[in-house]
Amino acid sequence: MGAGASRKKTPSNGGLQKEKGFLIKTLSGHTGGINCIDYSAKAKVIITGSDDRTARVWDFDTFSCKVVLEGHTGYVTCCKSWHDHFAITASFDRSVRKWNLTSGNCVMKMENHCHKINQLIIHKSFMFTTSYDKTVICWNLRTGEAERNFRGHTNSVGPIAYLDLENDDSSALDLTDTTDVILTGSIDETAKIWSVETAKCRATLRGHKGPITCLCVDQNNRMLYTGSRDNTVKKWNLQNGKLLQTFKGHTDTIIRMQLFGKMLFSASLDRTVCCWMADYGDVIRKYKDHDHMISDIHVYQGILFTGCGDGKVRAFDIKSGNLKQTYKGHSYVVNCLMADQTFVFSCSYDGNLKIWDINPLVKDRLKEEKHEQQQKQQKQEQQKLLQQQEQHKLQQQQLNNNTSTSSRGSTSLSHVNEVTSPTNDYSVRGGRKLTSHSRRRMESKAKSTTSFHTNNSNNQNNNNNLSEQKLMTSPIADVKPVFSNSFRHSVASNLERRRLKTSEERKRSDCDEIADEIVEMIELESETTSSGYETSLDDANSTAPSTGDLKRRKSAAQLWHTLDDAAMGKRDVIKREITPTSRMENDVIMEEEILKML
Repeated sequence: MGAGASRKKTPSNGGLQKEKGFLIKTLSGHTGGINCIDYSAKAKVIITGSDDRTARVWDFDTFSCKVVLEGHTGYVTCCKSWHDHFAITASFDRSVRKWNLTSGNCVMKMENHCHKINQLIIHKSFMFTTSYDKTVICWNLRTGEAERNFRGHTNSVGPIAYLDLENDDSSALDLTDTTDVILTGSIDETAKIWSVETAKCRATLRGHKGPITCLCVDQNNRMLYTGSRDNTVKKWNLQNGKLLQTFKGHTDTIIRMQLFGKMLFSASLDRTVCCWMADYGDVIRKYKDHDHMISDIHVYQGILFTGCGDGKVRAFDIKSGNLKQTYKGHSYVVNCLMADQTFVFSCSYDGNLKIWDINPLVKDRLKEEKHEQQQKQQKQEQQKLLQQQEQHKLQQQQLNNNTSTSSRGSTSLSHVNEVTSPTNDYSVRGGRKLTSHSRRRMESKAKSTTSFHTNNSNNQNNNNNLSEQKLMTSPIADVKPVFSNSFRHSVASNLERRRLKTSEERKRSDCDEIADEIVEMIELESETTSSGYETSLDDANSTAPSTGDLKRRKSAAQLWHTLDDAAMGKRDVIKREITPTSRMENDVIMEEEILKML
């Protein structure tokens, strides 16, 4: 009765006028409920299978019935398009038929099952069908022959999926040399992994406490997800067949599942759809607002479409979970859904196929995605700019540090050269001409001192500046030191004890060299008379203090700072004033100072 109505002239899509709201067209023609739907974008046809034992091919351009596929003796359970020229239908009559989409003629009939056919899938030129007879059959769609028969389940086999392990892009499949597998679920509460090449069971997945009603496969990660009447979803590793995780969140039978990126959507008879993180099994969103059980779901363009027992189609934003639109029109349960381009096709047990306009939703979703991408790009640019600024600051700090280090190093080096330069024949210790042996020693110390100050200029800059000020402001003229024999032996013994106690090799070497210099200095100065004084500064001859005070001050300052610098790891000689004391008191004070340093 509806066939004639479906053949009425209607305008093409370019001049479509909606019947009501978002409804574009209602295609009537089936006299029974519609059980399945498939869409061929290339051929621009819609195929539907019904309880009226027929399948219909609808022209998508004119929204009219193109041909009626008649021949089955039982209701049509599933349908598929193949190579854009053929339609494949399976029925309760235990047969599979191949139809020509143009003429509507049955070109092939395949019979081998002993009971009704539940589901079918097509991979290249082969078709796999599951049946209530507990078997799976592989058919050659070119010849119509049954190539493989998979036996092992102990009850009706329902959901099925194909896992392409070879990722071969060719249109042909060699059943005698392939590693591909098929995956099946059964009422016997198990799922099985089958070898396509040998038709033997590779693994049986046990864990559910109820019949397996649906399954889906993650092709990239080699994972299987199974839904069951025990209200759970289980995740399996297909490489070893191990159960990885059980997803718990529903309170009734799970009837549909779909993977969308890293999200897994599951529909249940508890009137909800759960969105899971497929990697971790966490429920990140729950879609409610249903007044009846959910019969089918379809995720498209970031929108979740649900078909419900109350005859309504609902559209949810998958990120926010908000209900965006409700499409009303069916008078009975919506059994199956499909979305493509800017349309949603809904089939119901009322026998009608309705086409809905989802263009406003898609546009809004695209705008939101574009806005999100822009925000993401702005954040990335801001982060990149901050990173560049931080890098620039670090480079500037390093440059400033290097400049400061080089300037301090040059200042310290120039000061060391002034103090330790051996070019002058007069010693800074006593104003007496140096021997060749002393000059060589001073040259060696100048080289080592230069290296030391270059590497440690950061830590010694303040000390060097202080030393320069003291050398420039000190009124003491260089005079020859005079020491008693007891004090000389005390200095030598104290330095020897320090050399033995010091654990670092560098400090021991420094103390030895300083001790040798002090002994050499004492020997050189002891050659002069106790009352003779010499100076090396021309401008100090007329203004020098009394010779006795100068001798005591110079001798004590010279020795104290020589030892102090040796203890601190320095090699430059610093002069310093101290309060004049008697000769014996000076010896005692210097011994105490040396012991403190040691």
